[in-house]
Amino acid sequence: MLPESISAALIERHPYTALRHPLSELNQQGKSPPKMLTRGPGAILHISHSWGGGLGRWISDFCAADEEHVHLVLKSVGTRDASAQALALHLGAAPVPLKQWSALYPYSIYQPG
Repeated sequence: MLPESISAALIERHPYTALRHPLSELNQQGKSPPKMLTRGPGAILHISHSWGGGLGRWISDFCAADEEHVHLVLKSVGTRDASAQALALHLGAAPVPLKQWSALYPYSIYQPG
């Protein structure tokens, strides 16, 4: 448990403090908060690799079975010679990424030498 002075300071400086009173009033009146403040079921971020072994299939099956949440998949993109050439963010099992970031220096297990 935090000391009273720290708890008070956190409450005073928290970004949602300004919303606390109006939302309490809406709650007492039995009204819902504005649409922009309502929370949906949320999102799940899956982080995976591109090494095979069934992880992609497991994530795909999980996403298909859980229709309640938004599923985002962040996975590395690469080859056997150079893994992690890029990171790609997918919406569920969509084949085309929402966004992809290329690595400047992909990791290679075959180091010259």
